[in-house]
Amino acid sequence: MHHPDKVHPAFASATVLSLDGTPTALEVLWRDAPALIVFVRHYG
Repeated sequence: MHHPDKVHPAFASATVLSLDGTPTALEVLWRDAPALIVFVRHYG
């Protein structure tokens, strides 16, 4: 079982854009505190 305080290795190298558009490694979002990640698909 994977420990809930760690980022799963499959996601560790994923890059997402921060609110200001800066590329950020997904694992950085979990570094200091738990994080809720929501993916929104844009249609149109």
